[in-house]
Amino acid sequence: MAQPTPLKQAWSVTWKSLLFLVLFGYLIVVVFPLLWLCYTALKDDRAIFMSPFSLPDFQHLHWENFQRAWVGAHFSRYFFNSALVTTSALLVSLFLAAMAAYALSRFRLPGGKAVFYLFLAGLMIPGQLAIIPLFFEMRSLGLLDSRFGLALCYIAGSFPFAVFILAGFFKTLPASLHEAAQIDGLQRVASVLEHHASPGPARSHYRGDFSVPGFLERVFYCISVHVRCRQ
Repeated sequence: MAQPTPLKQAWSVTWKSLLFLVLFGYLIVVVFPLLWLCYTALKDDRAIFMSPFSLPDFQHLHWENFQRAWVGAHFSRYFFNSALVTTSALLVSLFLAAMAAYALSRFRLPGGKAVFYLFLAGLMIPGQLAIIPLFFEMRSLGLLDSRFGLALCYIAGSFPFAVFILAGFFKTLPASLHEAAQIDGLQRVASVLEHHASPGPARSHYRGDFSVPGFLERVFYCISVHVRCRQ
């Protein structure tokens, strides 16, 4: 086996060093805001505005800031609203998308491809483009400032993407697996599909609720500052 020349070795070391520097710089850009957020929470208001990037005084850490934010700033209510809306939207969207994706990927239905392409077309519409029409529609239905209305928007927004991802996972499952489950008993189909297609549902909803479109939806559809999704 031919040994690499000194020039190739030098080029390989240089390339790896540059790649390491780029990745290390990206790591700093990603990690530093999180660290800054954590240690800033332990400073008083004056220290935050006078020296925002300095480390806190470790002899006088203000742990009561978390209590003030949780109780005084009503973060407990915001956390409950986010958890409730996200969980309900995820479960409903996953249940409906799994049924639609399985039917479109496993059965030859009349117009099945056209329906699937409609779901793909839904992925091409930016969420920001639908905010204003949805706002007027939700206002006419009386769903503004409600958790139910916000959950409906999340379900409608994530449904095409979930169908697209789940249909791809269901297509990768061999037909013999489905046929064997039918021979053993139809009640086993669900367990077989759940075992082999579990990465699909996990990936279909790994989009994050803390995105820019999700934040804009909260701002537009929960416009009341004092209510903030009352029911």
